[in-house]
Amino acid sequence: MHSHRLLALPIALLLGQPVVAAADTSLQGAHDLGIGFATQQKDEVGTSRINEQTASEVPLYRPNPVQQNNYDGGFGDMLNIGVGRITESRAYSPGSCDKEGFDPEQAAKSVMGPQKWATLSASQRQRAIEDQITYFDQECEGINFLAGEYKMRNRAEIPPTDDLANWTPPQGTPDGNGNCSMENVSIPPEYVTEYCYESRTIENRFCEEHLNVQCEPPPPGNCAAEGIIRGSVSVSTGNYSYSFNGSQFVLHNSITQPWSQTWANFSFNIEGLDRVEEFRAVQVQSDNWVGIAVNGVYLGTHSRFFGGWYSTSYTVRIGNVRICAEYERQCTEYSTGDTPICWKWEDVCTGGYYNISQVFYSPTGYRSAETGDRFTSAVNINLLPYLKEGTNTITMYVIDGGPPGNGTIWINAKQKCPPRCSYDWSDNCAPFESVLVN
Repeated sequence: MHSHRLLALPIALLLGQPVVAAADTSLQGAHDLGIGFATQQKDEVGTSRINEQTASEVPLYRPNPVQQNNYDGGFGDMLNIGVGRITESRAYSPGSCDKEGFDPEQAAKSVMGPQKWATLSASQRQRAIEDQITYFDQECEGINFLAGEYKMRNRAEIPPTDDLANWTPPQGTPDGNGNCSMENVSIPPEYVTEYCYESRTIENRFCEEHLNVQCEPPPPGNCAAEGIIRGSVSVSTGNYSYSFNGSQFVLHNSITQPWSQTWANFSFNIEGLDRVEEFRAVQVQSDNWVGIAVNGVYLGTHSRFFGGWYSTSYTVRIGNVRICAEYERQCTEYSTGDTPICWKWEDVCTGGYYNISQVFYSPTGYRSAETGDRFTSAVNINLLPYLKEGTNTITMYVIDGGPPGNGTIWINAKQKCPPRCSYDWSDNCAPFESVLVN
């Protein structure tokens, strides 16, 4: 039998009376003294003394840490940075973990201060320098520990059936003596609690499975296995063409038919819209009018007439305008009386009408299709909000007043590139899986 003994012993506490100050200070006076003392301390050693000079006096201070550029405003690739530090730390040698380039001797002087450093012996100074080297090595040691380079500690396994509220001691005893004793203690008063239990262990088996992951940075250039699928681009109309190199999408029209309107649908697939970080038109060339729509939403028109890009939901188009061949000014309203006087004159069409083709750029606005030679300008049109998962379509409208009638749109397409990773399991549980213990 095995026994556990819990002793509940009385504890005497000596409580003393508080000491009363000799000077009797009022509550308001004590409050004012506290405010004054805090203000004085803040002015002497508080945040008001923090500046570039005082910060540089802090031991191991660096104004420009080596890894600060990896942060990238919160958008840095932390995965590849972490993989790189694990790889570097795995094979490091003592004294080589410091990435900031500190001088161990200068670091030791900075930590101890010049006065204490001057009093140290040569051996004490060497020990302080070695302590700094060991201090910097803690980074690599910690990375190796977290990366699984050291053996894991024994784990206490709690089965799902473990119920602490309804727990009863199992039968058996760990020491095997088989005896429980009872003892009455009256002087001094004590309380004794004893438990007896026994158990029988058949067999304990422990095994672990580890997932090993090895990742490499993504290759430069096109990595569009997901996101915008490079090989999925197509165009619906001949003499319209495109190019897509994984980072820039160029749409082009080569139809030179004067006084005409043509258009084409450029289709492409997106698998993983969340990978697309940027899809932005950055430059447009028009001769004479170029309109853009994404997935049926018309975004605007580019023309020399506008001086570049004009945001509008009205789709640019060619239509007929009724024009009078000849006008004559006539009086359309007279005054009453013996001598009538003309009160209203109007230009009245007297030569008949004919129709001409014009470009309508708004419900009421129109002008001639010809605006001059080709016109190119930089634009900043965010197309990303109009994209969707699956098939997407960009419609390009071109109106030509006179040859050559070109139109070109340059679109920057930026998407996340995932790292290349391989996975394998290290499993030492296989020998136990087929063994049954009765």
